[in-house]
Amino acid sequence: MDVRHRIGPSLKRRRLWLAAALALALAGCLPLPLPGPIAEKEPNGDKPAGESTKREVVLGPAISLAEAGIEVSPPKGWHEAERTKTKIRFTPSENVGYPSILVTAPPDFTGELATSTDEVAELAERIQVAEQMSGDAKLKVNPVQIDGFQGAEYRSKRQVSAGEVNQLVLVTAANGYRYTVELHMLGDALHKYQPELYAVAAALKFFPRPTEDKPAAAPSGDKTGKN
Repeated sequence: MDVRHRIGPSLKRRRLWLAAALALALAGCLPLPLPGPIAEKEPNGDKPAGESTKREVVLGPAISLAEAGIEVSPPKGWHEAERTKTKIRFTPSENVGYPSILVTAPPDFTGELATSTDEVAELAERIQVAEQMSGDAKLKVNPVQIDGFQGAEYRSKRQVSAGEVNQLVLVTAANGYRYTVELHMLGDALHKYQPELYAVAAALKFFPRPTEDKPAAAPSGDKTGKN
């Protein structure tokens, strides 16, 4: 018996059935498997957007910088790596440079800069203009509100001997002074410690700076900078 003759019709019928099934599927009569959802990425492609800020962060005891008019609470377990009258820096471990969170309060009076909800966009625009004038023409500054913290946020980079440092910078104003809270990381992994940065910023407390005839006041408990 000719084997080719016996299996030929079966193969032909199978091919016809497959062709018909494909035609029905393309016409929408039969379901086709769909790909799974694709997570939205952050602008830098590190991580799905929003996921990096959901982790709860416990803060340690507050530290007052009287000359700067600010009270700062570091992440619990982080070490104080540096402190002056107008800035303080924290790291997760001793004797390491990065990652670090740096809070600065420049001594220069900048005027009565408010940071109410309606004015954070204006503050962000002012900061963007100032930073671009200082040399970073491509810098993009966005308004931001993190719990009680209201201000602006931007990313920047700088080169050090150990490599490229990425910076996520938050800016606000209180009592006429500008304050920054910065996360510094070697490499492109800012999302790993972004929750710590946001927690420190949200817990900031401001109070009037001392003058020759007026000593430093106690922190008012205000976290927004709307003094």
